Amino acid sequence: MPIKRKRLQHGAYSEAALLPGEDPAEFKALHKGLIADFRPNGRMEEETVLSIARLTWRRRNLARFEVGQLSHYVLETLKREVAEESDSIRKFDNEIMATFDKMTEVSKRAREAKGTRPAVE
Repeated sequence: MPIKRKRLQHGAYSEAALLPGEDPAEFKALHKGLIADFRPNGRMEEETVLSIARLTWRRRNLARFEVGQLSHYVLETLKREVAEESDSIRKFDNEIMATFDKMTEVSKRAREAKGTRPAVE
């Protein structure tokens, strides 16, 4: 039965013990630690400890996923705020340049009206 891609996103409902990019050695260390703690006796207890390892692993994955989602949200919010701030700065800069151009034109007309030459063009 193929594992659906959507179910692999964060592992909460994943049928695989490990998701792509996860460290198998880390899972193995967790599993070995639980074996040492519970000291299973027989196949049923071994399966139970393996289930505990998988559930513990998935719970950790879910926490990592939530942190990742929160980080993504914060990053996107910051990008949006910076873009809006950049737009505001760009508009302000354009307004300053337009005002400067108007002042230059008014000054040029005033000099022309007086018949004087501009100091610098």
